[in-house]
Amino acid sequence: MTSRHQGLTRLPAKILCVDDDADLLDTYQSALKAQFAIDVAQNADEGLRCLTMRGPYAVVISDLNMPGMDGLEFLSLIQRIAPDTVRIMLTSSTERNAASLAVNHATIFRFLPKPCSPNILAVALSEGIRHYQLIIAEHELLEKTLMGTISLLSDILSLNNEASYGQSESSQQLVRSLCRTLKVERIWEIEVAALLSHIGMSTVPPLVAAKAAAGRPLNAVESDIMTHVPEIGSMLISKIPRLEEVARIILYQYENFDGSGIPGDLSGTDIPIGSRIIRLLNDVQRDPAPTVLERCLAVTQRNPSIYDPAVVDAALVNFASGTEGMSPSLTRRQVRQIGFSELRAGQMLRSRIFIQDGTVVAAANQVVSSPLMERLCNYSKLGILVEPISVE
Repeated sequence: MTSRHQGLTRLPAKILCVDDDADLLDTYQSALKAQFAIDVAQNADEGLRCLTMRGPYAVVISDLNMPGMDGLEFLSLIQRIAPDTVRIMLTSSTERNAASLAVNHATIFRFLPKPCSPNILAVALSEGIRHYQLIIAEHELLEKTLMGTISLLSDILSLNNEASYGQSESSQQLVRSLCRTLKVERIWEIEVAALLSHIGMSTVPPLVAAKAAAGRPLNAVESDIMTHVPEIGSMLISKIPRLEEVARIILYQYENFDGSGIPGDLSGTDIPIGSRIIRLLNDVQRDPAPTVLERCLAVTQRNPSIYDPAVVDAALVNFASGTEGMSPSLTRRQVRQIGFSELRAGQMLRSRIFIQDGTVVAAANQVVSSPLMERLCNYSKLGILVEPISVE
């Protein structure tokens, strides 16, 4: 996940000063340029252009009384566009009531008297920058905590349902290229959804999961259990703050473009784009054809109405061109037999791995994760891991 705040605390804190008094702006810029990186604008429209082209800004300071859009409206707009930016307002003594209104409606950090001496303004700007840095540091901490939680969930999933996890991890590698082709925003949400798409399988009894994975017919009770997997996965993920859209993508991952599928209440482009991408990739991963392009052609020709045509077109373009960054196991399957000492995280297992009593300790058709490597290493140390191992 790429943070919109990444690196901001290490960049020079920039200031935007907006006032219709050009002489005052020159005074501030001359007096404070040695201490701060200051951009100036003579009206709200210029200020918004600066924000778009030169932002982000740590602090935006604005005069209240300006022609056109006044300072209160301008700073309220800044709050919506750049909520982390600290907002300061300049007001005359006759505008104090409006200043109080600004504090309530635009969450103004501070308002200063106008005219304001450069020394007083410098102190306010320094305090505003410190406040901004605290906000950004808190965001970075929360995002690291979020990513740690996601990593923990994926590790738990890999240990409890290796086959599903391997499929999800492989799909995640393809998500990036499809999203770039489709010009999708917030790619990280779809990547996380792909990684955790099968987390609902953790509630499915192993015998039922094995039958479903092998494509064997399920009875009515087993089918009902499998039907609720997306809903359960969505419910589990929705408990994590900021993953609401990820939960929604997971809920609709088996929804078909023609309106059939699970849960069956959306169709077409009303289905989240992340769900439409994962819907195709899940089926591509399960097909036995030797290359990812052949697998994509096979599944889309069998059931063309259930996939988004735009996603199919993007997939065919990427797979036909051998998208940069795609792992060899996703482009052409070349199977070989190796000993455990040659096994590496990221390889694709082509057959199940057993220990000597016949217990299956890793399923076929999954990417070897770091936690799985640790598990297999422990079996190897005990001398009970059956070799060779079949990998791509």
